[in-house]
Amino acid sequence: MLKTENLTKRFGSVVAVDDVSIEIPEGEITGLIGPNGAGKTTLFNLITGFYTPSNGTVTYKGENITNVAPHEISKKGVSRTFQVPKPLNQLSVTENVVVGALGEGKGRQAAMEKANDTLDRVNFQGDYSMTANSLNVGQLKRLEIAKAVATDPDLLMLDEAVAGLNPDERGKLVDVIEKLNNQGITILMVEHVMEVVMGLSNRVIVLDEGKVLAEGTPEEVQNDDEVIEVYLGT
Repeated sequence: MLKTENLTKRFGSVVAVDDVSIEIPEGEITGLIGPNGAGKTTLFNLITGFYTPSNGTVTYKGENITNVAPHEISKKGVSRTFQVPKPLNQLSVTENVVVGALGEGKGRQAAMEKANDTLDRVNFQGDYSMTANSLNVGQLKRLEIAKAVATDPDLLMLDEAVAGLNPDERGKLVDVIEKLNNQGITILMVEHVMEVVMGLSNRVIVLDEGKVLAEGTPEEVQNDDEVIEVYLGT
């Protein structure tokens, strides 16, 4: 479904993503892990058009989307969340999701209905009329996912979706992610909570210093000596 070839991003003398070639299979959940500063979010930004690569290509469903603008990539079926949710604070929960639904070319009433349906879909807990600045961390995380899902993606990219959640909230959000995948959405997720990423993922890719260190099934990755040394063993 998604493929990067020799993808590289330099910031001056720093190589944040270094010759990364990966494939994300359709229908699966792929985990992307690695130490802080490994290049995970930079890779997300390259795939979704927020950064221009120094070298390499990104292909989605056979089409070269390298250097395509983020909103155009979203229209093609790739949506993402951000590590730190940035909702429109003075708008209601529903109105925040409407922004994504309107991007699908819907009229306002249809977009409102779509937004509320999407909030139901991610099991948002709370009053949809609340303003975003009144939400707790768990609600903000679900709102962030709802905004992405409202664009009807085929590929959903989650950047630390469960970070900052307590174990109960985390478990409930894992259920939502599994449900979305069962509904046909392919998922690529950056995550530091190993219990979550290893439990959810069909495959795991490990980045270290901008390079692919290892990839395979969760079991293979957890038993990889290099991965244990640079990441899992810390």
